Amino acid sequence: MNMGNESIVVRGVSKVFETPAGSFRALTNVSIELKASEFVAIVGKSGSGKSTLINLLTGIDRPTIGEISVAGETVTGKTEAELARWRGRNVGIVFQFFQLLPTLTIAENIMLPMDLCGTYSSGRRERAIELLSRVGISEQADKFPAALSGGQQQRAAIARALANDPPLLVADEPTGNLDSKTSSEVMDLFRSLAGRGITVVIVTHERDIAKIADRTIKLRDGHVESDTLAKHPEPAE
Repeated sequence: MNMGNESIVVRGVSKVFETPAGSFRALTNVSIELKASEFVAIVGKSGSGKSTLINLLTGIDRPTIGEISVAGETVTGKTEAELARWRGRNVGIVFQFFQLLPTLTIAENIMLPMDLCGTYSSGRRERAIELLSRVGISEQADKFPAALSGGQQQRAAIARALANDPPLLVADEPTGNLDSKTSSEVMDLFRSLAGRGITVVIVTHERDIAKIADRTIKLRDGHVESDTLAKHPEPAE
């Protein structure tokens, strides 16, 4: 998919929730542009607006005002049915708790998004095996999730998120349930995916994890407090 110069554009987005106690403003006039192939970490304290922003980027929720476009396509204004179809083909989501279906094998879990969106109709298993090979666990294809370690399940979840070749991969606290070694391996995997042209956005509260990203956006009380490019050392010649 041709994503142009900006994979994601957020313009003047605010989100207000109505509660019994009154209106709660979760985001206020947020504007950011994320380029294709960027590896971005969104950080901030609980209540800063991280989850709200992710829900808006993925079309799970809608902004009160403002506009969001992904890969040149405006997301705001779509109907629920249009959003569901758009999300299935354009966004891969990786959850903290993996969310693999326990009664399906790993390969079947990865084929499920293809079934739902009608993609790769003549080669879904082959596609699943190729994705599992990309994340380093092709030998686990016919096992059930309970037979895999936490790190292997997260790799499988990443493979599933890539099933329909989305331009955007979003991960919500993807290393929250992993040990430090496995967390590092998963983050290296995200970096390699960004190198393949996918825009990778992770939500994390772990500073060491955020430092691995190319760019860190810090939210505070619904505002963008800082937007910083990483200074990774240049590779030795």
